[in-house]
Amino acid sequence: MVSARLTLLPPEMDPGEKAVPATKPTFGQGSGAGLEVERDFASRSVIGERQEQEDYCAFCPDPTGTTASSLLMVLADGMGGTQAGAEASRIAVTSFIKEFNRADGSIRDRLLVAIHAANGAIEERVASDPERFEGMGTTLVGASASPAGIEWVSVGDSPLFHWSRGKKALRRINVDHSANASEEGGVGDSRRKKKRSSRLRSALVGGDIRLIDVSDNPLPFADGDILLAASDGILTMSVYKIGDKIEVNRNEPASRIAAALVTAVRAHRYEHQDNVTVAAIRLDAIRGAAPPTDRESP
Repeated sequence: MVSARLTLLPPEMDPGEKAVPATKPTFGQGSGAGLEVERDFASRSVIGERQEQEDYCAFCPDPTGTTASSLLMVLADGMGGTQAGAEASRIAVTSFIKEFNRADGSIRDRLLVAIHAANGAIEERVASDPERFEGMGTTLVGASASPAGIEWVSVGDSPLFHWSRGKKALRRINVDHSANASEEGGVGDSRRKKKRSSRLRSALVGGDIRLIDVSDNPLPFADGDILLAASDGILTMSVYKIGDKIEVNRNEPASRIAAALVTAVRAHRYEHQDNVTVAAIRLDAIRGAAPPTDRESP
């Protein structure tokens, strides 16, 4: 199992609010060969201007791995009130990882099994105490990074980004299920969590999932590329600014990349700032990544 020991916070922090490590303990057993928390994968969170942190994320080595370093990253952004939102994201992430580890078949098949299991766990929780948890829901993005490439499943508006070292460019690789989805993102995408479920075209709320984005084939990556998942609070910044911040920190540990991004969001001091959680994987840590070349990665 990859160690979940957390190191000290990087010094590059907004003095108004320190980003805290959001990496949760890993689940199950896996090869995780050579992977080190904070250096190769890490997450950071800030609460923003909310009363409660409703994001939750975790990493887990793929238990089906043999000698390769394969890593699962899961992030959820809860909704439905402070207590219900935090509960929804936690339930969804832990259920997702548990079922992904138990499922058979291809990575794609296992991701789909896991997303439906997470949705079912939300439904069961609401049924257990409707008065307390009615309206509970969450977005979720789950991504597997292995030598075969990047594969993912997502529901909602939490973005999954791939930063290409060759192209020195960032692009969102999952589909945005918000009603006002835009290619560039920006502050209009995450100003208010109030009535958020009404502007999402899909979320994990129990029952049928209206829309699921799942990768058809593994997305190749090159050595030096970075995979990033985030709650939509990061979209206070444009995709271009997010990419610029990654470019500046491209040679730093994953912990510093994640910390630099949440610090940049806080620097805007937006009065309605949502929770922000950023989870990063340095893809050169994944065993089998292609060596650096002049060729641009996809």
